[in-house]
Amino acid sequence: MTTTNQSSVQFSYTLPDGQVQTETRQSNIITTDILTYLFTKVKSSNKTFLQEGETATQTVVLTNCIIFRIFSLLTVCLMVRAM
Repeated sequence: MTTTNQSSVQFSYTLPDGQVQTETRQSNIITTDILTYLFTKVKSSNKTFLQEGETATQTVVLTNCIIFRIFSLLTVCLMVRAM
């Protein structure tokens, strides 16, 4: 996915004869690639099924797949409860 950005600035100045001039300038247009797949996730568990009161240990391994450093990451892993 890509996004396009451009900024503008409006400014006023007064000439020696007292006239006020107002101008607007626009920046160049920048296109930024939004990286959506930065890492791979592998989740494993020591148990497939649990009885009430049992404990399972889950391990999540995240691997950075690009050359950029990942500074902050929030993952959500949901467990399904069978009735």
